[in-house]
Amino acid sequence: MRIIVITISFLFGMFAVADSWVPAHSIAAVSENAEWLVRVEPGDSMGDVYGFAGTPKGNYAAATLFKYDNDLETYAEVKIFRTRNPIAPVDVVLSNNGWIVALDNWHNFGIGTVVASYDSDGALVRELKLADIFTQEDLGKLDRSVSSVWWRCGPAELDNFTTTIGIRDTLGREISINYVDGTINVVGESGDCVD
Repeated sequence: MRIIVITISFLFGMFAVADSWVPAHSIAAVSENAEWLVRVEPGDSMGDVYGFAGTPKGNYAAATLFKYDNDLETYAEVKIFRTRNPIAPVDVVLSNNGWIVALDNWHNFGIGTVVASYDSDGALVRELKLADIFTQEDLGKLDRSVSSVWWRCGPAELDNFTTTIGIRDTLGREISINYVDGTINVVGESGDCVD
């Protein structure tokens, strides 16, 4: 009987840390002032995804940035560029001045670049990994699955007045990240999303 219980517990534990992802798809965001629009198309560099070593590598995700043209009364393409995501970001936010912030990686939430900001010319301005945001002690408290580190919950909230994004982490805190200079501040306890 004891062996059966241990086996069942072991199998349950394996399933508890496994995760699955729907296929990557296009995502888009519009700025609060509706002057800017970004659309991100998935890449195909599966060999650069953690856990898929040896599979083919290819192009990273492509972002197309548009700006509203008042004369034409439509959005006009400004720039197409590659993001730091082998397949796709999980979330994208867009500022009122056309700056893009991409968060996490498809199938690798919390792995590699977790926050990347790009200016309106598509140039990478800031790139952060979890070790840039959390202490080693706090990193050890984050839940992990086969392919991800679950560090945040809910979407990031962009503040157009301060060039920051607000993120609720899974430790129950509110974190403010300046996507221009990389400054990180814990601004309070949310009490939300604590595992």
